[in-house]
Amino acid sequence: MSKELWAIPPSWTWAEIENVGRVVSGGTPSTKEASYWGKEIVWFSPADLSGYKTKYIARGAKSLSRKGLANSSAQIMPKGTVMFSSRAPIGYVAITSVEAATNQGFKSIVPADGIFNEYLYYYLKAAKYVAEERATGTTFKEISGSAFAKVPVPVAPTNEQRRIVAKIEELFSELDKGVESLTTAREQLKAYRQSLLKHAFAGKLTEEWRSSHDSTPSWQTVPVAELLAVPLCNGRSVKDRAGGFPVLRLTALKQGRMDLTENKQGAWDRTTAQPFLVAEGDFFVARGNGSKSLVGMGGLVGEVTHDVAFPDTMIRLRLDTSKVIPRYFALCWNSRLVRQQIERDARTTAGIYKINQDHVSAFTIPVPSLDEQTLIVERLEKRLLETAFLQQQAEDEVSRSAALYQSILRKAFSGQLVPQDPRDEPALVLLERIRAEQGEGTTKKRRNTKNGRKEAA
Repeated sequence: MSKELWAIPPSWTWAEIENVGRVVSGGTPSTKEASYWGKEIVWFSPADLSGYKTKYIARGAKSLSRKGLANSSAQIMPKGTVMFSSRAPIGYVAITSVEAATNQGFKSIVPADGIFNEYLYYYLKAAKYVAEERATGTTFKEISGSAFAKVPVPVAPTNEQRRIVAKIEELFSELDKGVESLTTAREQLKAYRQSLLKHAFAGKLTEEWRSSHDSTPSWQTVPVAELLAVPLCNGRSVKDRAGGFPVLRLTALKQGRMDLTENKQGAWDRTTAQPFLVAEGDFFVARGNGSKSLVGMGGLVGEVTHDVAFPDTMIRLRLDTSKVIPRYFALCWNSRLVRQQIERDARTTAGIYKINQDHVSAFTIPVPSLDEQTLIVERLEKRLLETAFLQQQAEDEVSRSAALYQSILRKAFSGQLVPQDPRDEPALVLLERIRAEQGEGTTKKRRNTKNGRKEAA
């Protein structure tokens, strides 16, 4: 009998995975043999469950031929088998809606009679950490078939298992609706933010102000090169060295600002780093990124409380404040107006999108008078702050919802989600019957290779 992990009702009992079903491993035939791969047998790898949210799954990216099945350790599992990824990563769960096989990245359970597969599905989602604690490995963690077979599971009476699943899904459905509304709200706020920026840099945010200031100079579209106080400058590549002079990490670029605490110690001294010291009002641009949507992201330096230099992964823009206010420039740079120019000109090398000084110099931004820039910054930052507050509220609610999902599962598998029914057959009786059936099955165990077919008994 399994060790008790938490308290459960008297009509329940603790067991191990191997007591409630048959554990089945998988396999992969040679990928060099084309005849092993076809459309005859549905076959899953953990990659098929990456980002997969639905309970049941009918098809993976690849399928096996019967010849491939016969030449691997994969086994055909019946419809309704619960798959659990045992490595890279541990914890993906899905139920097969068809007969299928898996690769060696799964430990699957063919549930015994009286064990509801959806009950096991939700339990494994709740108890992922229980499996992870039993995993071994250095390069990546993996739970073996023997270790997975010993994972504790709280077994409820059969009828209660179904009531628990029904209640989980009822509560999850309500939560899902709330999360969907929050997700919609987040997307609407993102769209509103871009709309604000678009209006601001099209002059619509200060339109009434200009109408009352007839002498205000007209807006001009100006290349970045004409807004600099000094030429653009790339940082310097510096190796790590304990006790060396600090240099920023690329992660210092955060949502239009610079976090100067994101730094490391480099193999140089202050004298060598002097040309690359960060100053208040400097604007930095990421030269490269694996994502096209992130290359060229910029951040403005606020107050500098300690000396730090910038690395070769960034380009420094030191702006001419007689022409452009740094806060105005930063807001404009991180709008779609400039983002479109960046993504148009970014070039990819070895999977990394890059821009250079020539690109940055040629990018253009709309420039009104300094007075109007000041007003735009004031109005825009106020509204963006309000939007950010609402976005954070939505994020917090989504996080709370994620915690509620886990709370529901914890209650479900400790007997607190639905009431017990004294008329239900106790789980201990159910387990005794399963044990007897498993004993009978062992004596009859056979390997059926007819038509190249291998089955998980």
